[in-house]
Formats: sequence, C-alpha cells, structure tokens
Amino acid sequence: MSVVIVSRKYARALYELAEEKDISKQVLQAFEEIKSILEKEQLMQYLATPLLEKESKKELCNRVLEQINLEKEVFVTLQNFMFLLIEKKRIDLITGICEEFRYIYHYHRNIQEMEVITPDGLSTEQKERMVAIMEEFTQKKILVEERQDQNLVGGIKIIIGTRVLDGSVPARLERIKENLQKPAG
Repeated sequence: MSVVIVSRKYARALYELAEEKDISKQVLQAFEEIKSILEKEQLMQYLATPLLEKESKKELCNRVLEQINLEKEVFVTLQNFMFLLIEKKRIDLITGICEEFRYIYHYHRNIQEMEVITPDGLSTEQKERMVAIMEEFTQKKILVEERQDQNLVGGIKIIIGTRVLDGSVPARLERIKENLQKPAG
C-alpha cells in the first residue's frame, strides 16, 4: 500500500475520533506544532530509525507533546495515537498524516488553502480583495499563505489546490518566447 494511502487512513481514523471528542481543531493546531518541532529539531530521522527501541521513541514523543500547551484530552489522544504509530512501525509517516489530517479537516469545513507569491508582498486591501474574489470563485472559505520571491521580478503567482495561476513577469516572458518560436501560419 502506498505511503499516501496509509497516511490518509490513519489521518481519517484520528479525525473521526477527534470529531467524536469535539477536539479536531485542537488536534489540527497541535499537529502543526508537532510537525514544526520534528522538522526544526530534525527529530524525524531519530524517530524513523528502526534500531531505536520503542520506549525511547515513546519518550521522545512525550517530550515533543509536553512542549505544546495542550488540554489533557488532546494530549492523551495524540499520545495514544503516536504510541500506536510507534507500535505499528508507522511513526515515520507522522508528517504525512499531519498533512492528510489538515486536508480532511479543511474539506469538512469547506476551506481551501491558497498560496500567494509576490516579489514584494500584498497590501491588506489587495489581500482582502483577492480573498473575496477567490471565495466567490471557489465557493469556499480561503486561507491565504503569503510568500515573497524576489525572482518573480513583478506580477503574482497563485497556487490554489492543484491549480497554478502564474501572472509573474518570468512566466509572461516565457509565454511570449514560446509564441515567437511557433511557426507562422
């Protein structure tokens, strides 16, 4: 079975449990922090090492969870979940499970993530206007993540779901180049 399918199954099971306990939002927030801690401190390699004993991995998971200010029910739910992943030798999938959990959470709440890349950033007014347009277009609530990329020179690049809307200067120049290279006819 593929890694994505396995991650999705675990994420869906955790999502259903979190929904039953009415803690799915807190689990999502905790997952973002867990993922950040594991990546920042390069702990994934440590957790994924098959030579490391299960008890050491569980101790590490507890230390990660203790770094996050969690309600007891959220802490216990995530602790049990991470321990299950360790027992099933699937802890190496934790970051993928985090991503799948976020996707499932957003899907059930009609939320769409959108990444906006510009050379200098957007003004508040531009951002609000773009969100309004995209919410009307997608019929979903839009969560914007802004990123700056000096290589764009000018224009804007929007990534929403699997769609890429590229209005950047380099993309426009590339389209002009392609049109000029086409045979006349």
